[in-house]
Amino acid sequence: RQLTANVNINNNCNAFWSGSSINFYTSGGGCNNSGENVGIIAHEWGHDWDAYDVEGGISFPSGEGVADLYAAFYVGSSCIGRGFLPGRFCRTGKSRDLCKASSGCTGVRDIDYMQYVSESAHTMTWARNNCDNNGVHCK
Repeated sequence: RQLTANVNINNNCNAFWSGSSINFYTSGGGCNNSGENVGIIAHEWGHDWDAYDVEGGISFPSGEGVADLYAAFYVGSSCIGRGFLPGRFCRTGKSRDLCKASSGCTGVRDIDYMQYVSESAHTMTWARNNCDNNGVHCK
């Protein structure tokens, strides 16, 4: 099936999958162009893979975890979107658990919890307490 990619949308610091297309924003607001980052492209594409594979929506409703896994497998790194946040290290959740400088992760997040300063596993309980939308997005 064909998947449409919309690029250079006049906004910044994000990308999204609409159910029928993957959509990427321009650079600005301290973020690089999301449509030029292979990790972010693979993550958004991962939502589509998850929705339209044999099982269809393994991690319904959001698919964030599965999309991150697809991106990590594709680029060979636990840092999702490396280079998206120039000069900053990733962080996640309201607690702002920062990635260690030694991780070098300048992406949206790192899915290896040992790369965070806390070295604490981000369980579902942690996500519900520290992320928006009942644990769907941790930024």
